[in-house]
Amino acid sequence: LTLRLLIQLPCCYPHRILKMRSLRMFSRNRWCLGIVIGCIYCIYSMNLFKGFKRLNVPEVKLALAAKKIKGHILVTGVAGYLGSHMALNLLEKGVQVLGADNMSRGSSQTLGVLQKFPNFQFEQMDLGDVNEVDKLFQTHQVDTVLHFAAVAFVAESVQNPLLYRHNITQNTILLVDAMLRHNVGTLLFSSTCAVYGIPKQLPITEHTPTEPLSPYGRSKLEAEEYIRSKASANFKAHFLRYFNVIGADSKGRLVENPSPENDKYARMWTACMDVVFGRRQCVHVAHGRTDNISPDGSEIRDYVHVEDVVKANLHLMARNFKENIEVWNVAANQPMSNIEFIETARRVTGVFIPICFVDVSKESTRNSSSPAVIFASAEKLRQETGWSLTYDAIEENLATAWRSTVRHTNTSSFIAGSDMMGIWSSMARPWDWASTPYDVCIVGAGLSSAVLAEQHVTTFNHSVLIVEKRDHIGGNCYDYIDKETSIRVSKYGVHLFHTKYDEVWKYIQRFSQWTPWEHRCVAKVDNKHIPVPVNIDSVNILFNLSITSEMEMKKWLEGIQILPPNLTAVNSEQVGLQRVGRDLYDLIFRPYTIKQWNKDPKDLAPSVLARIPVRTDHDNRYFTDPHQALPTHGYTRIFENMFNSPRITVRLNTDYFHIRNTLKCKHTYFTGPVDAYFSAQGLPKLEYRSLEFERRVYRDTSFYQPMAHVNYPAMSYNYTRAIEYKHIMNQTSPHTVVFFERSTDIGEPYYPVPNPQNQALYAKYQALAGKEANVTFVGRLANYKYFNM
Repeated sequence: LTLRLLIQLPCCYPHRILKMRSLRMFSRNRWCLGIVIGCIYCIYSMNLFKGFKRLNVPEVKLALAAKKIKGHILVTGVAGYLGSHMALNLLEKGVQVLGADNMSRGSSQTLGVLQKFPNFQFEQMDLGDVNEVDKLFQTHQVDTVLHFAAVAFVAESVQNPLLYRHNITQNTILLVDAMLRHNVGTLLFSSTCAVYGIPKQLPITEHTPTEPLSPYGRSKLEAEEYIRSKASANFKAHFLRYFNVIGADSKGRLVENPSPENDKYARMWTACMDVVFGRRQCVHVAHGRTDNISPDGSEIRDYVHVEDVVKANLHLMARNFKENIEVWNVAANQPMSNIEFIETARRVTGVFIPICFVDVSKESTRNSSSPAVIFASAEKLRQETGWSLTYDAIEENLATAWRSTVRHTNTSSFIAGSDMMGIWSSMARPWDWASTPYDVCIVGAGLSSAVLAEQHVTTFNHSVLIVEKRDHIGGNCYDYIDKETSIRVSKYGVHLFHTKYDEVWKYIQRFSQWTPWEHRCVAKVDNKHIPVPVNIDSVNILFNLSITSEMEMKKWLEGIQILPPNLTAVNSEQVGLQRVGRDLYDLIFRPYTIKQWNKDPKDLAPSVLARIPVRTDHDNRYFTDPHQALPTHGYTRIFENMFNSPRITVRLNTDYFHIRNTLKCKHTYFTGPVDAYFSAQGLPKLEYRSLEFERRVYRDTSFYQPMAHVNYPAMSYNYTRAIEYKHIMNQTSPHTVVFFERSTDIGEPYYPVPNPQNQALYAKYQALAGKEANVTFVGRLANYKYFNM
């Protein structure tokens, strides 16, 4: 503590230290010590100690004041989630802590952690019993009360409002009366954001009107009102209104242990853990509320880490009251939808957590007891106490909870897993699938994998394991809501569903609602936007012509087309010249192909340019298939629905090649690069092209470009195309976001490079694949062939 104070004091009071004529209080050699302290101050001020966290002044005061506290700090609900974390922090600071809990919902495991401290005393008691409360204060000298004890489930309060009025309101009244009788003058009351109800403005501040919707919120507000009625110069209180507390002790000693009987009221993180450990099939997410502003349709909440809640209490304990009652929001002001929360939990745990969407558009009880969107500003707490978030990223919050959950779960069946967002590498994971036999194992969680898994379960009732090295499902079709603009975007480039097959269209409608969408694209050539594929309008704009009919267009094309020798194209250059002639080929086809493939078209197979149509009419649609549509709720939702089966197990963040020898699969489908599967054979690698994406946000801008998809064939642009997702399905936002794509040889493989050398090499891999027992190679990378969706 002395060392930390020596560093901290110059930071807090540099003008005093530097002006002192004598530093004999620290050392006789005052000049040397002064230079040392000055250097430390300068280095620290310039943030050169990047791993060093500034010691908060209120914590210094509290640590020093702990030696002067005459009695105990009473923590009610000490065996619960919040109370235990608060008590643990105080105990580590040497404070005498008196814990009280009736253990109806407290955890004996948690209590055992606290009882290891010699400065901890525990009383199992009921706060609703006047005699027991009085006896507590008579037996122990108490200076301050931190009142955490409460039942705390909104849905449960709707079903059992009397329980909440008794447990929260009545028990708080008894506690406050006892404090007054025994001259205990300081109370920190743990309240809730539920007291605000549905706010008319966001973010919520301490001045937002309190209009609670649920019995839980009303009970907390009634308790606040009673405390306020008793406040005086001798009895003062802080109201801390928490917003969705998550996370766990950073050292992994404590974990949220909800009572089994409250399983149906599980909070979002607890529900996610129930899925991870097989206690439930999916997390239920309310969807379809008419009062919701969430882009993905799920409710929005504000999450704050439990240790930041503890820190808020510490700051207020060290603060001198300015008023008899002071109200504080404890929040992160970082709104997050329930779907985003679950996706983050997947990334942190490496386990696919299925979502069961619940249509609540007609459930008036649900809508009347819980707001669709709620988040708050804690600016008052920051400004007046110096409090700040230690955990300001949701991944960090959930990672602490995950580490504690793993540590406090039987690990006998765990195996070492892969990296968890870089937070803890090679950490034990709750996976017992290494020793579980499966009918089918599938490598990858993209389109091919989803169809295979769903068909194996539906048709044969097979058990299926899907192993995915990324932290999400959906493969390259994965999409999400861009946080800054609230626009749905695709992480790996735009995907457009189209098919001429009625059977495919009927099949895919089982897993999503679809919105008709006929995609259109233009290319920017000579500062003009021309339709792509090339049609009558493209030719008229580029060459200042006035072609009006399909017959005229065909005649014009016949006049410029260059037929290949022997009338059979052997490369893409010959295909391009045969279809559009020299001028169009040089303006559009050749430069775009070079940028896309880093090869001249004459070095590519005919199939590359043969895929690109040329129209002889005015049709400017990118595709002409009879079925063209986009999933109404995005592509990721399709995979959610296809994987949502108790017969399908999905593991994320997992490299198949690290665990292939431990898996027990009757048959395996491999959808990754075929050369990666046979890397030990010593053959050269196949050639792939990759993509990199540059995201640009244009604030307060309606649109950046005339339509969603603009190609840039000219070599003067260092990107091949730009996609503005706001155009797609007519999304609304005051801002817009554009992704500029560049083709590269470095990165994840996207496209096989079709030329004679690669085809000859692939033939060797294909021969190896044919000999591999019980393994089928499926998809673009495994078959080294370009497939449409």
